[in-house]
Amino acid sequence: MDDVTRPEVVAGAAVDAGPAADAPPASVRAASTVMALQGLLLAALVAATVLWEDVLVTAWASDNPAANAVVQEGGLTALDESPVAVPDFVPLAVVVFLTLVPIGAVLAAMLRHRAAWVRSWLTAGAAGGVLAAVLATRTGAPLAFTVLAVLAGVTCVALLACLWHPATTRWLARPARVATA
Repeated sequence: MDDVTRPEVVAGAAVDAGPAADAPPASVRAASTVMALQGLLLAALVAATVLWEDVLVTAWASDNPAANAVVQEGGLTALDESPVAVPDFVPLAVVVFLTLVPIGAVLAAMLRHRAAWVRSWLTAGAAGGVLAAVLATRTGAPLAFTVLAVLAGVTCVALLACLWHPATTRWLARPARVATA
């Protein structure tokens, strides 16, 4: 139930209605769900990177003249043995996953606990995610990665919508209810 329909909200001010008054609105719960979905998409990206690393290297090599020449003459094996520096996609994907998922989990928890400043950080991250998704669709990456990039971009837009929903704004503006003994 959103703040607008909850009886304990009168003219935008919270009336102490017990623990239910501190429950986050649907928009904040939806933001947490979207962030969990983003973690799953990152896990899928890591799995796709591991499974199709050769496809990624081939796509990368097609845009690099020196690497492309080596691949045309001797394949990916020749590229591994050449002086051309090939990007390590798997370690990069794993590090991104191991960095962003825990940070996202902490920020989601802090948002649910009414840390209003978190919205700015999540907004910046989501805007960066939209930009990364747009750029990823323009790289000529394999279809699976393009689909994952588009899905990630859509979840970033959904997160922005949740973060800036009026119910989220009202909820973050209210002071947290402090339990007294």
